[in-house]
Amino acid sequence: MKKIGLLSLALVLALGVLGVGYAMWKDEVTIEGTVNTGTVVIDIVELSETYVYKNVTSREMIMSPVPIVGAGLELIASATSADVSTEDEKKVEMTFTNIFPTCQPISADVMLHYNGTVPAHVALTIDEMDPVLERYLIQTWLVKDGEEWVERPIDGIQLHQCNSIWLIVSLNGTALQEDGRDAQGLKDLTFTKTIVVHQWNEAYPPEP
Repeated sequence: MKKIGLLSLALVLALGVLGVGYAMWKDEVTIEGTVNTGTVVIDIVELSETYVYKNVTSREMIMSPVPIVGAGLELIASATSADVSTEDEKKVEMTFTNIFPTCQPISADVMLHYNGTVPAHVALTIDEMDPVLERYLIQTWLVKDGEEWVERPIDGIQLHQCNSIWLIVSLNGTALQEDGRDAQGLKDLTFTKTIVVHQWNEAYPPEP
């Protein structure tokens, strides 16, 4: 009996050393996930300009959104827009040249298109301009509402994918006329407009 007991103990010890004598029943589920974050993107999609010509024969003034080449036409004023964006900055340069008093606006404009995938707000527009320009510069913000363009303040409007905004900048011809000689020869007056678009709850954080 003593030998049988020693043999049984030896077998138990041998199984303990092996440690893998029995397989466990099991089942499993694998979960794989993909995460894509949203975007806040506003792009420059269209620019418009104004070219003012004088017909030297008829003395008629002609305004055109594009340059005109023709006999008897003299370019006397312009308002132009250029997309000068870089990889790090989206930027439009507007140049107003030889502006004079007129009841017809000499304008440059830019259309912006919201291509972000999450709702956003126009959280802030920043204006920096020469003090003299405050009397003469006119800015008009239009927002696409269905098929119509509606003039309205731009700060705080909500943007969804494919919404458009249109900024028209012109000089106040009436004010130029009223100021007479004081408005003549003004040069190198500068302005900067910056539009800041924020993701919804960054611009308007939820109540605590």
